[in-house]
Amino acid sequence: DKLDDHKRQLAKSHPDEVIFVEAPTVESIVQYENQNGPIWQQRQTEDTLLALRDVNRRTCRRIETDMYNYFSEFENLSKESPLEMPQHNAPVPPLAERPGKSGSKIFSRDQIHPNDEGYDYWGRYIASAIVDQWKAT
Repeated sequence: DKLDDHKRQLAKSHPDEVIFVEAPTVESIVQYENQNGPIWQQRQTEDTLLALRDVNRRTCRRIETDMYNYFSEFENLSKESPLEMPQHNAPVPPLAERPGKSGSKIFSRDQIHPNDEGYDYWGRYIASAIVDQWKAT
């Protein structure tokens, strides 16, 4: 693809300023949809308690306020022994159980733009490439 070739060349010409990230493989996307693979495992290590994606702004603010109040009360109790809570904000239903063929479930209905899970995947994928680039320099 000409556009990707141009981006690759730009990254080679300006290695300290531009990074080109190859597109992920379908296998990598399918792993994520099946809640496997390194990108999914990275997601599981985070301490996100709740993903407020498919709710309106008012509901989101109310839930955030309730959580803030709850954990503010807990903060003083847990300073000596902090809580360890696993992250379980997997999509419901799981991506693998959603309609569509494997590798397409992180895209919106138009099959071009990412859906919420797709943005999560792409953000992690690109961030991982950036971190790998930093480690290599």
